[in-house]
Parts: sequence; structure tokens; C-alpha cells
Amino acid sequence: MAERDRLRLELEALVGWIQEDCDALMMLQQIYSDPTVDPTNRIRAAGMAIGYERPKPPASSLLVVDFAERVRNARLKANAELKARFAAEARTIEHQPSILGSDNGAEGPPAA
Repeated sequence: MAERDRLRLELEALVGWIQEDCDALMMLQQIYSDPTVDPTNRIRAAGMAIGYERPKPPASSLLVVDFAERVRNARLKANAELKARFAAEARTIEHQPSILGSDNGAEGPPAA
């Protein structure tokens, strides 16, 4: 008798679903909420319904970036760093001026 009542309730729920009294999500919610339904079926219904009851968070957010501007800024930054490094390493080159053609680097006019 109890089995027949359970089947009648299940049949009424399915007929209501077919006649569009409730949608698929509502049917899954009814199944996993009903303690008389087999636990395996309740777990399956809950697993199928969870994706519609609680939406998944977005996998990634959309970020619009001007790639050319980022490259330009990176190059300007690298150029500024190089200039600063070379300015810190800059040193004066000391040398003795010489006249081409002189002997042993001696200064003055070439010997005749």
C-alpha cells in the first residue's frame, strides 16, 4: 500500500512536470528534498541541480589592456634605467694629446 502511494505521488509529480506545472530544476529539488526517495537518486538529483542553484564563479575576469601602451611604457622604463646606470658608471678618460708622426709620443713639431 505504501509503495503504491509513493509511486502515485511520483507519478503526479512527473505528470505535473510534463504539463509544465514545474520545470526541471523544481523537479530535481523535489526529488532530493523527498526523504522517501532512494538516497542514491537523491544524491544524483542534488548533484544535477547544484549547477543551476548556485552559479559557478567566473573563471577569469575580462581585463582590457592596451598592449602597445604597455610595451611603450616598459621600453621607456628600461631606457631610463640604462641611462641611470651609465650615468652612474660614467668617468672621464684622461689622455695625453700627441701630434701624429712624432717620435715616441714626444710633443712638438716633427723632427726634420
